[in-house]
Amino acid sequence: MWKRITSLTLLMVVQSLRKRFGAQALLLLFYGLVDKLEIERGTMSEDNRPAFRQGLEKIERAFKDNKPFAERDKLFVSLPLPHPPHLETDIKIWNKYFALAVKLLEIEELNGYQSSGERHIKNGIWTEDTNYFKVPNYLPSYDRRFGPILKVLAKKLKQMPKLLADFTEYSVTNDLLQDKKFIDYYSAWLDSLEKDKIVDVNYISAMRVKLLEKSNWDEVKEQLFKLLDHEALYLRSMAANIIGKIYHEHSKGELEPPLSEIVKLIAEKELKRPGIAGPLMSPYFNGDEKYFEDEAGIADIKEWIFKLLEARTDKDPLDLACNDLDFFIHEMVETGDDIKRLIRAGYLFWAEHAVDDLNGCEGIKKKLDYKKIKQEVEREQQG
Repeated sequence: MWKRITSLTLLMVVQSLRKRFGAQALLLLFYGLVDKLEIERGTMSEDNRPAFRQGLEKIERAFKDNKPFAERDKLFVSLPLPHPPHLETDIKIWNKYFALAVKLLEIEELNGYQSSGERHIKNGIWTEDTNYFKVPNYLPSYDRRFGPILKVLAKKLKQMPKLLADFTEYSVTNDLLQDKKFIDYYSAWLDSLEKDKIVDVNYISAMRVKLLEKSNWDEVKEQLFKLLDHEALYLRSMAANIIGKIYHEHSKGELEPPLSEIVKLIAEKELKRPGIAGPLMSPYFNGDEKYFEDEAGIADIKEWIFKLLEARTDKDPLDLACNDLDFFIHEMVETGDDIKRLIRAGYLFWAEHAVDDLNGCEGIKKKLDYKKIKQEVEREQQG
């Protein structure tokens, strides 16, 4: 329990800093603190570009020698990404990094769940973007940096469509979402995917909705509200998530209609076709729950989630753009009575996981017995 409280406090501090100074500044601060700690421990020099270059040379040799994929992947994992920035020389280093990461993705046999190549590309985009994006004339053209990545990614989507969501969610950074030229560039690529029928059209449409995250609310709200009734669950859930993200980035009263009206609307729709309430509140989870309660006019977010879970028709909506209510509630339950309530509502999987999480918390005095709790509920229901 104490572990949960400590984590929640830290997340609240992080959320507060992010809302005040912005995600980019917070990330720069984080990297600065990490660098300082690494230098003090003697594990990283102030200029680790030589180690970065040497690591890239090892990866190049591994490709030339046709080493097993796992060995090349391991070399990427151990590669020290360069901090701090040195603009006059780093562009050539980064060009080599991305060329090798794209080659790794190209030869990777995907397992349908995650991609090592895509992860290394994402790490490169985040590090390069964090260090250099604000520096005029540093980054190469979008086509030069992203063109080779998107070309290989399009081929890999046939094996693993999930890659499209992973890449769009984590590699299209907040700065890129605010750059109209990049949005137009990425949208054109999505158009080509639709034309070539590489991925389901509703999946592609959901990525277009993702690109609206930093848009002017008045310009996109009609489109987003309309999508809440779309037949495709993934697209509906993405629309709800983007609405939540936009409202989360604004203070109470800045946007119309108020969040309280949107939450009522979402709750009504959730009971008929589940899968949008969780994505809506997702941006507020782990730190801003009280903020959500205040803006949405909800007395107790946990009780609000419980009532929706107990009343909705489909207990397990699949293929959402982010986590569902059942995931969030399993992170919030605290007592045996909460576990019983989950079991009565039919969420046995999450009830069992919640028990495991609670039993793993530091400072817990008495561990819960899932089988015993489940048997108690069954006896209640029988008689």
